[in-house]
Amino acid sequence: MNEYLFHIQAMSCGSCVGRIGLIIRGLDDTAKLDAVVAKRQVRIITALSAAEIQTALAGQNYLAELRA
Repeated sequence: MNEYLFHIQAMSCGSCVGRIGLIIRGLDDTAKLDAVVAKRQVRIITALSAAEIQTALAGQNYLAELRA
């Protein structure tokens, strides 16, 4: 499993978090997400690569910037 921290500028509410969760879990149903809306950050634990996550989110207009 991989663990990533992303900054997602367009993630501004709980509904956004829900949509992001659906996108990621649609590709990896075992993925775990922990979001902090106020910081516009989401930590994702998944078998997916960072590039796969970024591509999937970009397809729904969520630009995900990988943080260290």
